[in-house]
Amino acid sequence: MQQGNTAVIILKELKAKPEYKGVVMLEISISYPEVIIAGNEAVSIRISTFYNHMARRAFNHAMNSMYKSAVQEYKDSIKNNFPFRSYDVVSIYNVTYNKNGFLSIYSDNYEYTGGAHGNTIRQADSFNTSSGAHMALNDFFKHPYYRQVILSSIFRQINAQISKGQDIHFDDYQKNVFEYFSEKNYYITNDGFAIYFPLYSIAPYVAGIIVFVTPFADFGVNLKYKL
Repeated sequence: MQQGNTAVIILKELKAKPEYKGVVMLEISISYPEVIIAGNEAVSIRISTFYNHMARRAFNHAMNSMYKSAVQEYKDSIKNNFPFRSYDVVSIYNVTYNKNGFLSIYSDNYEYTGGAHGNTIRQADSFNTSSGAHMALNDFFKHPYYRQVILSSIFRQINAQISKGQDIHFDDYQKNVFEYFSEKNYYITNDGFAIYFPLYSIAPYVAGIIVFVTPFADFGVNLKYKL
């Protein structure tokens, strides 16, 4: 049976408000986890380093290319007498599962670079807290029919929303679900496996990132681990 300690999660942050001629061009707020697993320093360092590097790449991208772009837009706004709104970079993480030898975390990464609204991209990662290995979705199952179980669950949930008059999806949601379903876009919750769909993929922007959770029980004996 899979063994592993519950991880201790410590909030870390990178923040900055770089200016140009006294005007804030860009507001950066990136949070990321430091992970500590008692008695397993190597895995603690491995997972923490993964998040540290990801956060610093995002921070450096914002401080360099995004800052330059914001400065150019500011100059254009002065030249054309338009209002200037500073760019934004915000990253917030959420620990969705932390027990039974597994850790699952997603980060919502928001960027605003002008226009009516910004864009949010979600990234989720799951780890074995004994080995530190990244867990792909198929690592949790004995046989590949788990995919059909998940898709059937998604369509049941959408049909239930439709029957209640609460449907928020595009009319061609069936085609979109098959097109945008990705096994990379998953994380574990206490209730089951969550599959998420990017903005605009199966519903309008206002609907946000759409998430469907398939309960562990739906997979029966196909599950490799006790979750």
